[in-house]
Amino acid sequence: METDLIKGHLSSGPLLVFFSFIYIIYQPKEVISLYGYRTKRNMKNQDVWLTANRISAKYMFQTSVTTTIFPF
Repeated sequence: METDLIKGHLSSGPLLVFFSFIYIIYQPKEVISLYGYRTKRNMKNQDVWLTANRISAKYMFQTSVTTTIFPF
């Protein structure tokens, strides 16, 4: 049972790192409702949208790397 949890974490951690890295490279350029960091206030202003998505991508990458290195 415990080995299944460890295997799941070891496989999902690098996957999250990969997707967050892709999100850093291919951030949304326009306000869209399909993906990205979305709030009602955030979607009203293009500059706020770009800044929020850049910051959220950075935090997503940092968090996924940290949880991959230190799983418990």
